Amino acid sequence: MKSGVWSQGRAIRAAAAGASVTIETHCQHMHDIYVGTRLDTTCGIMTGTLDGGAPVTLDCYYPAATTSQTRRLLFSGVAAGQHEIVITLSGNKNASSQGWYFYFDFLECAVASDVPDPVVTTTAVAVATDFDTDNTNKLSPQRLVWNIQKLGLVGEIDHYCGVFWWKQAVASNPSYPQCTVTFSGNWNDQDVVWLHVGGSAIGKTVFGGQDSSPTIARHFANFINAIFDGVWAGLMLAAGLTPKLQFGEILWWFQANAAGMAFYDADTQAAAQSALGRALAPFHTPNDDPSINGYADADFLRTRLFNYVAAIQSYVLSQYSAAVFELLWPMDVNDPDNCKLLRYINLPSQWTARSGSGFDTFLIEGYQYPGINHNLDQATRCASYARKEFAWDQAHCRYLMGLYYGTWPWLREFVNASRLGLPAIKLWAYDHVCLYAWPIPLPTSDDRSFIY
Repeated sequence: MKSGVWSQGRAIRAAAAGASVTIETHCQHMHDIYVGTRLDTTCGIMTGTLDGGAPVTLDCYYPAATTSQTRRLLFSGVAAGQHEIVITLSGNKNASSQGWYFYFDFLECAVASDVPDPVVTTTAVAVATDFDTDNTNKLSPQRLVWNIQKLGLVGEIDHYCGVFWWKQAVASNPSYPQCTVTFSGNWNDQDVVWLHVGGSAIGKTVFGGQDSSPTIARHFANFINAIFDGVWAGLMLAAGLTPKLQFGEILWWFQANAAGMAFYDADTQAAAQSALGRALAPFHTPNDDPSINGYADADFLRTRLFNYVAAIQSYVLSQYSAAVFELLWPMDVNDPDNCKLLRYINLPSQWTARSGSGFDTFLIEGYQYPGINHNLDQATRCASYARKEFAWDQAHCRYLMGLYYGTWPWLREFVNASRLGLPAIKLWAYDHVCLYAWPIPLPTSDDRSFIY
């Protein structure tokens, strides 16, 4: 058994010649049969038979640059009804292969049709997307949204522009010039409009009866956002949407090294010397006592975090007065029982209620509880923490839950969270739903028992 990025998180690997698996299928329509497997430098050749007929072969060798989990067609035009498929490791291999392995992930009976509408549509569940994963950045925005709509999960989408990429770029004395281009007046059929951005020129031909100043402006904004790396055109306000900015990993960092916690950069040390009249106290672990020196040091760190976030909020509001903000707060790495220091400094008292926090919604996560600890009681406490143990009202509480391990009990976690009546549960992330082929539609909060 192999775990990893497989359908449902697991696959079976065969190594011995003659190893086989027999699968009985039932399908009401004419269909094609695919096998889910892995193509790799150490894979051999398998054979497959349909109802005892002539075998077909599949060479699962691929060069290193193209190794992947995938599916491959075994039989096409299979009649409706019951069938038996036998897959056998032949003991033969490509001359270039370094082994004879075969990975069995799944067998799929595929009926050709238009893409179906979702079985169930809900606004209480949505997905998070990571722009630095193939399932997002290699799709057009239109196709990505269409895919998500076809899942039926049409709640609040968290679109992360780059969980990993942003850490690879460091700005050096940056400046951010901006300008407003206004399109107005009358337009004639076949007029041509050009816009020059730096050394690049982009254009549009006007179509009479279809184009107006707003459609021309939208064309250029879409074009700029699609092809330029360092230029962005604002569309949300023009489209009547409310800009919403999430504050995610803006907290004091969660892990210690041999020197202690990550509070001792030059800027923070200088600020502590000024505020406290002395050096910041040494903190060595996330669970250190925050009350030392009468909480003075912990309060300094707590206030510094609050002021940092408030300054960003203030600037954004000065540019977009209608903008709203969401706090993403990870409870597991700020656990009140095991990370007392971080729990104190990473949750300023102003953030424990919506009023006065500067945030519209409180989104909480705690991946360690279900994903590593496999503790659904901890996960349920996490999902209800802002409402039950703080003063946030339920209408503005959200839960971000993961599903990126094959052993993650996320379906049971989802049912438990659903029973709390939260207005929004967000799945992290969309690419994991695709890669693991997690089942959709999701179970409901009324399900008392289920098998997946």
